[in-house]
Amino acid sequence: MELVQVRNLKTYFPVRIGIIDALKRKKLFVRAVDGVSFSIKRGEVFGLIGESGCGKTTLSRSVLRLIEPTEGEVIFNGINILKLNDEEMRKIRKSMQIIFQDPYSSLNPKMKIGEIIAHPLIIHGMDKKEAKEQVLQMLGKVGLTPEKEFYERYPHQLSGGQRQRVAIARAMVLNPEFVVADEAVSMIDVSMRASIIELLEEFRRMYNLSMLFVTHDIAIARLITNRTAVMYLGKIVELSETKTLIDNPLHPYSRALINAAPTISRKKDFKVKIKGEVPNAINPPEGCRLSNRCPFASEICKKEEPELVEVEKGHFVACHMT
Repeated sequence: MELVQVRNLKTYFPVRIGIIDALKRKKLFVRAVDGVSFSIKRGEVFGLIGESGCGKTTLSRSVLRLIEPTEGEVIFNGINILKLNDEEMRKIRKSMQIIFQDPYSSLNPKMKIGEIIAHPLIIHGMDKKEAKEQVLQMLGKVGLTPEKEFYERYPHQLSGGQRQRVAIARAMVLNPEFVVADEAVSMIDVSMRASIIELLEEFRRMYNLSMLFVTHDIAIARLITNRTAVMYLGKIVELSETKTLIDNPLHPYSRALINAAPTISRKKDFKVKIKGEVPNAINPPEGCRLSNRCPFASEICKKEEPELVEVEKGHFVACHMT
């Protein structure tokens, strides 16, 4: 059963324009997310990969309404949350949480660890005594022991890995149904990444948690995700089960991403190199957005935008060449 459904989601940011464009009454926008659709099942970890600047973080925050989308629908538990007012949205946020990328800037340096984790519980009506008990239990679950000692510490007294465990504890203490993990391990020491991934997987099993896992690391996506979507310049270009996507990518951009991933031994060498730089999201190329960089691009690629179609069961690709 699907817990989250994203339908034709668009998030545009207005751009300051010069006097000539102003006289022409021309409005310019950064099309950070431009017509994205996907769904996440209960208990599923859905991966989102792509290079920096492709719109992954904007999409993940738009799904939670931390950034207000321009257009589209986000259906959570059968409710379109984009139509909810502030009070209605506040009540539903208990079930939708986020683990931010940076464990340093996402924690208030003036608050103790116990206060940081207890804060969402108190916001949602729990008294301080009960909240403290819940926090101590959660500190134990995320491996921060002795719990009472960590409860009284400040963020600057913790390592990067410990801070990320605090960020996970803060998200999980409300027992959410859906969590966005935005590059949750990218700023942690490599030696600590496996333990954080194991911790997230443990919570997923414990609470039948659904997760949107945003990453640029294909190896991490293979470890934790069930299905994965590849994003390029505001659009999803390929979506399938993670193993299928990594072993048999069909879109040229997906092949180039996987080919660029560092590995000791590679079963396949897709030999696809994407030339040039990512185009400006204010004025993306007509047709396929990869057409100016793709070695296989033809005339139709430069004129018509390919739709995301199912080329085999559960495997969707937006490419004229497949």
